[in-house]
Amino acid sequence: MNVSHLVCYKAITKPQVNVSVVQVKGAATMVLETGKHTGQLKDEVCSSSTPTIAALHTLERHAFSSLNDLN
Repeated sequence: MNVSHLVCYKAITKPQVNVSVVQVKGAATMVLETGKHTGQLKDEVCSSSTPTIAALHTLERHAFSSLNDLN
């Protein structure tokens, strides 16, 4: 299932997609500019009770964390 399917099924709105894309782009930029592992960056920018860590946990539940293997 891709983002278009999620929008069609009302699982996510187009504005939510736009925000998510910007956030993923920002995270990718941090990885490229710092050369740090994604796990290290996560530890540096997230605390346990923030929306950021909640969003990352959601991404990880849906197999997004497999990108860590690229780093």
